[in-house]
Amino acid sequence: MSNGIVGKLRQNSQGKWYTFIKDEVAGSEIYYLLSAGEEKTIIEGTKVVYGVRPNQGEASKPSAIDVRLFGPAYYLPRDTADLLLSSSGAPIDNTALKTQKYVRVFRDKAKRLKILSDQTYSSAEKNLLTRLARNQLDVLAAYKYSHCVTGVLGARMTVGLRGASVFGTTITLHHTYGFPYIPGSALKGCWRSFVIRDLFGGEEKDALADDGFTAVFGARGQRGGVIFLDALPTRCANLELDIINPHYSGYYKVGSPPTDDLNPNMIRFYAVPKGARFTFRLASGALDIKRAAIKGVPLTTSFKTTLSDIGVGAKTAAGYGWFREIAENSKK
Repeated sequence: MSNGIVGKLRQNSQGKWYTFIKDEVAGSEIYYLLSAGEEKTIIEGTKVVYGVRPNQGEASKPSAIDVRLFGPAYYLPRDTADLLLSSSGAPIDNTALKTQKYVRVFRDKAKRLKILSDQTYSSAEKNLLTRLARNQLDVLAAYKYSHCVTGVLGARMTVGLRGASVFGTTITLHHTYGFPYIPGSALKGCWRSFVIRDLFGGEEKDALADDGFTAVFGARGQRGGVIFLDALPTRCANLELDIINPHYSGYYKVGSPPTDDLNPNMIRFYAVPKGARFTFRLASGALDIKRAAIKGVPLTTSFKTTLSDIGVGAKTAAGYGWFREIAENSKK
């Protein structure tokens, strides 16, 4: 058996996938025709163990046989990875699991990230998103008051950028269904911060002394009157790769002068693309969201302004996460 690196995957005229495996010692390239579905587990850059046999009796054209992944192919305990590979032989399709629990090992971080940015959501996953939206409508129906708006991302958005990940950066994805979403807690925090900043001059103590503010957001010993449901995309939005490219790493780390001879440090991360549409749903049992106000400013106005002027998620100061075409959804 030999060790090699899988090259770029291609399709022949019959639609079957094939590649060439570069031998780590000899440097020669060995042809390999993949089995059905194997293109999802053996992909470009994967290190494999393989055998060799003549191709159709032609000794000058050898092909690879018995190809299998070399060593721990995932950032998982070895026994867990072996069990998953031996029992299914297929990759995990859930994007959240790929990002957080089931990450393939590549020396090149960009290749690991590209696998997820190329993720295409299946019709089954899209149907699950539709069902989850219907469940939210059932929640709204259980409350006396509700407010629902939709908005289109005017720029890329990334929520949960500083979460724990083997990539160093991550993004918030629904842990069960895998698609990007905005947690209700994040919406509440953004709106609350905007209200304190713009209506109370940044003084939280003044906001907490205001009955209108505490009626919405609550205070110590007092529950807020508005329920924030998770904001869902109206369709599964594919992820895009973005970069942070600090040029003066020494300046930020140790305070050395920010000179032009310092090398930039490219940091890649995931983002939801511009143009993705999200639905925001609020509910309350006692507070009329559409009529209530804080310091004379209607809740609906300050919530819309939060989405359009402040934005949601990380890097909002750099123009990320703001919404346009914000409108009340009459169909909830």
